[in-house]
Amino acid sequence: MNIKFGFRTDIGKKRKENQDCLFTIKINIVQGQDDSEIGFFGVADGMGGLEEGDKASRLAIEAVISEVLPKIIGLDELEPSTKSHPGLTTQEDILRKAFLRAHDLIFDYSRNKLIDGKIGTTLSVVLLQNNFIYTANVGDSPIYLICNDEVEELYVSDKWVDTMVRQGEMTEESALEANPGRNVLSQYIGSGKEIRVHTSSLSYEESCKILICSDGLTDPSTFDKKITSRELKELIKDVEDPQEACNKLVDEANNRGGKDNITAILIEVKHKEKEIEEDTKNG
Repeated sequence: MNIKFGFRTDIGKKRKENQDCLFTIKINIVQGQDDSEIGFFGVADGMGGLEEGDKASRLAIEAVISEVLPKIIGLDELEPSTKSHPGLTTQEDILRKAFLRAHDLIFDYSRNKLIDGKIGTTLSVVLLQNNFIYTANVGDSPIYLICNDEVEELYVSDKWVDTMVRQGEMTEESALEANPGRNVLSQYIGSGKEIRVHTSSLSYEESCKILICSDGLTDPSTFDKKITSRELKELIKDVEDPQEACNKLVDEANNRGGKDNITAILIEVKHKEKEIEEDTKNG
């Protein structure tokens, strides 16, 4: 696995502070001729409608990093996890438990430090290991897989209207028209209520790109004109440098109004065997 990435966070044009938080971690483990890479990336979007959204997003990021990193080093390709969650891989279960830990920490903070109110945040992460992609999310910060000219969502939106659509209680057309209430979340990190962590795992055999972002990049309510998933793909299609691509995405969001904080991490991954084949052909 070969991993390259770029990232950028921006306050936007309307907000007084940036309540987004991101992290990027790339680990190389080298022994003799063996060289393995692990990538761990995430975005948290602190909820501006609650108190201390910036504190919530940072707490979530720090909790997940401290919970996940010590447990993933040395893990091999995956087997089903615990009896209580037989459908999850080991990595997915590690991510799930880390989210629950962050959830409890933020709720405890709000209960102990704040006189009134709560704090909360979204959280979306991607773990890359052994030519597998693992994701976890709570909230509405998108994760996109861009591969073979196709764009696939690797997250589940916890916007109230999206939940209603999945349950068949609202059509997609009426969800787009739902205002106010379109941006209300049915669950988030730190609420104190029980949450369901959405996880996924998939292998890949071709080069692909993964975009993790806050909804300031994609939500239609934050733009004069929404950036669609297909436009995201076209904007970065011919940009080789992930950092340059991130800058282009954030600049475009600001050009369209920049009504919210904007954060993007773009990761480019290449399957190790495919990389060797390409190097051999080019040589």
